[in-house]
Amino acid sequence: MSNKYAASEGGLMPLALTRQMFERETPVSLVSGIAQRNFYGSARDFCLDLGLDWFGIIRGEQKEVSRVAQIAGVDNSNLQRWTFRNVGKLRVRIGREMGTIRTVCRSIPRVCPACIRASVDQHGFSGAFLRADWQIVSIRTCDIHHVPLIRLPSRKHSQENYDIAAIIRERFDLITGHIDIHRQESSLETYLRTRLRGTPHAGFWPDCFTLPVVARAAESLGGRILYGTQVKFTHLSDDMLHAAGAKGFDILSGGADALKSCLDDLTRESSDSQKFHRRDYGMFLTWLSSSRAAPEMKLLKSVVRDHIIESFPIKSGAIVLGTVVKQPRLLSVTDAARELRMKPDQFLRFQMANGESVSTGAVERQGVRVDLLPALKDQIDDQITIKEAMRILNCSFDLVQKLADCRILPFHTRGGKARYISRRDAHELLRAVEDLPATRQHGNFLTAAQVRERIACKASEILTLFMQGELSPTYRDKRIKGINALLVDLEQVRSKITNRDPKFILFTEALGILRLRSAELHSLASMGYLRMTSRRDPDSGCMRKVIEAETLDRFRARFATLVMLAVELHRRSPHLRKDLEALGALPVCSGSDLPQFYERSKLPNLTLLFSRWSKTSASPA
Repeated sequence: MSNKYAASEGGLMPLALTRQMFERETPVSLVSGIAQRNFYGSARDFCLDLGLDWFGIIRGEQKEVSRVAQIAGVDNSNLQRWTFRNVGKLRVRIGREMGTIRTVCRSIPRVCPACIRASVDQHGFSGAFLRADWQIVSIRTCDIHHVPLIRLPSRKHSQENYDIAAIIRERFDLITGHIDIHRQESSLETYLRTRLRGTPHAGFWPDCFTLPVVARAAESLGGRILYGTQVKFTHLSDDMLHAAGAKGFDILSGGADALKSCLDDLTRESSDSQKFHRRDYGMFLTWLSSSRAAPEMKLLKSVVRDHIIESFPIKSGAIVLGTVVKQPRLLSVTDAARELRMKPDQFLRFQMANGESVSTGAVERQGVRVDLLPALKDQIDDQITIKEAMRILNCSFDLVQKLADCRILPFHTRGGKARYISRRDAHELLRAVEDLPATRQHGNFLTAAQVRERIACKASEILTLFMQGELSPTYRDKRIKGINALLVDLEQVRSKITNRDPKFILFTEALGILRLRSAELHSLASMGYLRMTSRRDPDSGCMRKVIEAETLDRFRARFATLVMLAVELHRRSPHLRKDLEALGALPVCSGSDLPQFYERSKLPNLTLLFSRWSKTSASPA
C-alpha cells in the first residue's frame, strides 16, 4: 500500500481525501481527522495502511511528523511547531517550551464543545480536532468562545485516547448535550498561550521559569490565598483552580518583590504559632518542597527561601527548601533574650517601649534580626541607673529625676518597672558644661542653686534653658565639679521665666524671698500680712499656691525676717537674734511656731551688727 503513495524521491504524495489543519492543531489530531475522512475506524489502522508509525507520531518524532505533513498537504514547519515531543519518560517539549506529565495531559482528551460543534457541523467528524493548548492542564477555558473545556471519557487503553476524532464521534452526544457556561479566559491562560506561540516578554519575571513552574506556582499560590492553609490540590475543582491560577499569576507578574509582599501578608494573617512558614504558606510551600522540577525552580525557590530566612527565626542547621541554613538572619525572641541576658517577656516589653516593631503572633514565632543584635546590646549597655548618673553628673538624686521630667535626661526601661538613664545623654550634658570657659563667680553670674534661691526657679529649668541655647554667655565655676559648676546670669534667667503673672508670686518663691518655712509663711498669711490664693500655673498647668506681689512688696518694705537680716549682715541667725534682743529690738510676734520678723523702722543702726555686738563696747563711757 505504501508503494502506491511513494514518490520518485522517496517521499509521500498528498492523499486525495484530506482536510485542512486547524489553528494550533497537533499532528496526532490531524492524523486522526484524516483517518475519519478516509473512512477508517481508527487512526492506528490508517497509519498501518500508509506505512506511518502511529506511536512515532505520538512521540513527536520529527521524521514521522514530516511524513504526516506530506500526506496531509500542510505546511511542515507549522505542523512541527505544534508537535509535542517526548524528551524523556516524564517530559515533553513543544516549540521552545518544556512540559511535564503533570502539566501536559495528552492521554485524557479535553475539548471546547463550541469549537467541536462548529467544526463537525461544517466538516463532519473528520473536522473533529484537538488544539495543542487544550492539552496544557492549567488551560481550562477556550480563548475563542470563552467557555470551559470539557473532559471526554477515556478509553481502556491510554494510547487509544490520542485518536481524538474517533472519540468525539463515539461521544458526540455529550458534546451536543452540553450546556455552555460563559467564563472569561484567565490571565494565566492568556500568558500560557502567549508562551506557546513563542511571543517574548522583555523583562517579564515569569519568563524566567518553564511553563510547568509558572502554572503550578500560580495555582498553588492562588489556592493558598483564596482557600486557606489546609487546602490541597486534590480539594480544588476546575473552577477553583481557574480562579486560583488567575490570582497567583497576577502576583507573580509583579516580580519577586510582589511575591515577597504577598508572603508577608500571608504571614500576618496566620495565627498558628507552631508550624511557622509551613503553615503560613500552605499548598504553595508544599508544592515547592515536593516538586521534582528542581533545576527549573531554582530561582523561585531561592526567592522564597531567602524570604523565609529573613522573616522567620530559623535555627542554624535547619533545612529550608532543600538547603541547609548556616547563618540565620532572624533569632527567636527566646534566643535573642538569652543573648541579651533578659527574659523573653521582658525583652518584648523592652522592644515595644523603644518603638521597635516585632512580628505578630505568639512569642515562638517572633524574631529579631541578627544584624540588629549588636545595636540592641549597645543600647542596653548604654542604660545606667539614676545613682550611676548621679556619680557622672555629680548632682543630687532629685535633680536627675527632674532633668528626666524635663526630657533632658529621659527615662528608659528594659521592659520592667525599673527606670534607667542613657549614659550617652548624661555625658553629653556633662560635656556641655565642662566645655564652657572656666572662671570664678562674679557679678550676676551664679550657680543654678544660687539662682534658685533668689528667684525660686528650679535648677532643672535653668539647665533646660542652657541646653536649649537660650542662656548666653555662660561659664563654668572651676572650683566645682559636675553640672553644678554651671554659671548663668541671674537677670537673664529671670527674664526668660516670663510666663507667670507678675501680680502673683509662687508660694515656693515667696519662701525663698522671705527666708521662711512653709508653716511660717502660712502664719503670716493667716495674720493678714500677706494675701494668699490658688491659681493655675501656666508652666505646669497645675493649681498652685501664690502670694499677691503687692502684699509681698509692702511686707518687705515694712518688715524683715530674721534670716533675711542674717543674710544681709553675713551673720548667723541665733547670734543675730541675741544681739537684737540686747539692743532692745524685739520681733513683732513672739512664739516658737510664729515667724521671727522685725519692723524695719524700730531696728537699731545695722552697722553695729556687722560684727558680733558686746555690751562693753556699746555701754556709754
